[in-house]
Amino acid sequence: MDINPTDPEGIVHLRYDSERPPRVFFDTNVILGLGNKGEVMLRRLKAERGFRFRLSTQNFIELMSHLADPPSLESPNTFRKYQTAFRRINSIFDGILPSAESVLMSGVGLKEFTSKHWVVDGPSFQHQVEVIAKAKTLEDVLEAGIRPNHYKRLREIDAQSFLGLVAEARDTIHDPVTDSEAGSRLIRRLYGYLIFRASSE
Repeated sequence: MDINPTDPEGIVHLRYDSERPPRVFFDTNVILGLGNKGEVMLRRLKAERGFRFRLSTQNFIELMSHLADPPSLESPNTFRKYQTAFRRINSIFDGILPSAESVLMSGVGLKEFTSKHWVVDGPSFQHQVEVIAKAKTLEDVLEAGIRPNHYKRLREIDAQSFLGLVAEARDTIHDPVTDSEAGSRLIRRLYGYLIFRASSE
């Protein structure tokens, strides 16, 4: 990638093997902020350059967790804001990436213990995206059995658990270079936490 910081147009030059075009995934805020021009650009990259766009499980959970948020000054129609993101995903993106949880659990030989609460399987993901993209109202989504509050609660639990682990790290590791024993214990705890998280119901 070549970027000229003095270029007033801000043009970025990408070099890649034309036989293997990039597979790209985005931060959730990028998906929310695409706008019509961004959508046109992605369609062109897909049609003319062979780019493929993928959704991460984290994108999916973050978008779902806000779908039923109440209106605010920033977002007077929250459902439409997030539904627009799902409509773009439905028409431009090519499926969901494997979740970090499923990759971890496969790597440690515990794939069969991965909780369905954390990992959205392909068909279920596609079904939910299509339902949301085609819905007329939030009630249509809820009637289809899709529960945005479930994803909001998952994020809250995750944040509380991880912040607790970070607080413990700050209490036990004062110097990462010299406190290697405490650091090793914390790394073991972190892996244990991630495995527990991925398998927990």
